[in-house]
Amino acid sequence: MRFLVCFKVVRDLDSVTEGEWASAALPHPDLSFTKRILNPFDECALETALRLRDDMRQQGCEPHLTALTLCGEGEPIDNFTKNLFAAGYDEIQLLRCAQDFRFRPAAVSRLLTGAIRQLDPFDLLLFGCQAGYGDSGQVPLRISAALNIRCLNRAERVRYCSGFFEVRCRMDGGHIVRTAAPPLLLAMGNAEYSYLRMATLREKMAASKWETIEYTVKLDDAPDDASDDARLLSLSRPDTARRPEMLQGDDAAGKTALLYHTYLKERLVENL
Repeated sequence: MRFLVCFKVVRDLDSVTEGEWASAALPHPDLSFTKRILNPFDECALETALRLRDDMRQQGCEPHLTALTLCGEGEPIDNFTKNLFAAGYDEIQLLRCAQDFRFRPAAVSRLLTGAIRQLDPFDLLLFGCQAGYGDSGQVPLRISAALNIRCLNRAERVRYCSGFFEVRCRMDGGHIVRTAAPPLLLAMGNAEYSYLRMATLREKMAASKWETIEYTVKLDDAPDDASDDARLLSLSRPDTARRPEMLQGDDAAGKTALLYHTYLKERLVENL
């Protein structure tokens, strides 16, 4: 079997302090000072593939793991790829693009779909359900449609048994467990394992000799559509400050009525 995991390296905007947000609210915000991390949902997908292979080994099956990413021209990514090799990935494909592909899910989907078609057929494709900056959640669904394979969204746990994948997915109000045959695409949500495993020193030393396979791609090869008309104008920190208010009333019944009519009534109506 062959598994493919698509991942993305993003900027950790949670590390930006309140004072630094003022400099980011510009027509062309500079985020070069922020830490680069694996997109959290993609990290779930990367670890899920490793865990699934560990379980399948006990059933006499040894999947081949490939990781695929799209990054900017000149963007340093060796640290991430070496860690993936050390963690157990067999192959890493790297697409470099000089243009700004943020907020362009249609173009990104076409680039990734083209790269996937150039590789050998895969039995299981894993993605994060969404990735910064736009968090559109469109890329896995678009690729699933382009490749004409089934997609299960917001997956949290994957098991393999007798040629089928048993997948637990989050749904409104609870979970649903589905059984599907390959080929299959999973968009991982808040997965059972959310952090990529730590490699040993010996594994890291062995991985230092492995090289990624790099390609140069252009967005001109993936024409835009109506969903790719968003441009990054500025960044701002959401207002999360708490502003407590005292309820005025003669007794508990009066305060309860005031709370309902002033604060809760409109919210309850909106959720109906």
